[in-house]
Amino acid sequence: GIINVTLPDVAFTVNQIFPFQFRKDIVKPLWYEKIGASYQFNGLNRISFNDSSLTAKTFQLRNFQNGFRHSIPINAAYNVLKYINASVGVTYNEYWYTKKEFRQYNFSEARIDTARQVGFFTARDFNTNASFSTRIYGIKLFKKGVIRGIRHVLTPSVNFRYQPDFGGGIANYYYNSFVDSNYSINRYSFFDGALLGPPDGRFGGLGFNIGNTFQLKVRNRKDTTGTLRKINLIDGFDIGSAYNMVVDSFRWSAVSVRYRTNLLENINISGS
Repeated sequence: GIINVTLPDVAFTVNQIFPFQFRKDIVKPLWYEKIGASYQFNGLNRISFNDSSLTAKTFQLRNFQNGFRHSIPINAAYNVLKYINASVGVTYNEYWYTKKEFRQYNFSEARIDTARQVGFFTARDFNTNASFSTRIYGIKLFKKGVIRGIRHVLTPSVNFRYQPDFGGGIANYYYNSFVDSNYSINRYSFFDGALLGPPDGRFGGLGFNIGNTFQLKVRNRKDTTGTLRKINLIDGFDIGSAYNMVVDSFRWSAVSVRYRTNLLENINISGS
């Protein structure tokens, strides 16, 4: 049978710091004092082999699939016009790999040949983002009956994200190669098979989301003091989509719908 071994799987995180906060006991931070940065590292190293073919050479470095990613997210959050929450940020990623490969079609033998190079290789990318959101409350109160109030919270948000095409002209992490005798062309990465990355594709677009929550306030019939109890009908009902402005076709992504609620305070229900 096939045996899969992870050796090792490492994650390391440095909590967010605010490098521009030099003052002590800050009550109202200045705009640049809200800029925070953190660090994240992920490392994966895996191998798959047939138990009947296990030898000492099985665990050679070239047989492993691996990837190492360093991420530095930098962001800041602000309040705009009192009711709008704004967040801006940029994320830098660096990828480390231990092998590189190149595929090309062998016309004389009618097959795809793969040349591998073992060593230390790097790739990089970055993206920028900005998001804006607010909350709109709808409340209806009742003087009589078991139900004394209904509250609907609408949370519209818009986000923008831009990522250059590191797979193409900027960094050239991808290449085109023939795949058959008909001169059909396919796009490959020098780091195909890597577990993290590689960077690919340009994206510059807007994302839209509308979140909804519904709550009831009801009278407890067993409580003679008139205490009211809150019931969450819907913890979240979200509708979203995105529009990619830098591609030639299929700019709109599929509309996503997500739902979650809690039934009888013990059963969580979610769907999409």
